[in-house]
Amino acid sequence: MAIAVQRAEAERKRRQEEQQAREQERATLRKAIEEEEAKMAQLKQWMENWEASERIRRFTAAYSEWAASQPAEEQPRRLEWIAWAKSQAARLDPFVRDKPKSVLDRKNDIRGW
Repeated sequence: MAIAVQRAEAERKRRQEEQQAREQERATLRKAIEEEEAKMAQLKQWMENWEASERIRRFTAAYSEWAASQPAEEQPRRLEWIAWAKSQAARLDPFVRDKPKSVLDRKNDIRGW
């Protein structure tokens, strides 16, 4: 009888250890998946920002060409807009290290007011 109790206890302990190992493996896998999802989300955001910055640059180039053929009195205003648009492209571009400042960077500041 004592041997049967010892065997049953050993079997219970073995199952418990297996269960703990499976739970640990699941927790490790869950963490790895969450980290990979976060990296993918960041990659997608960088891609979207890069694509937007490239579109702005292409549009700005086309606008610059058009603006050059417009009346001279409008040039200062258009040149100012072109500089602003180029700045916005740089702000969005994930490859630009020293990003230009923008009032849009302060959107979160108004939430606390």
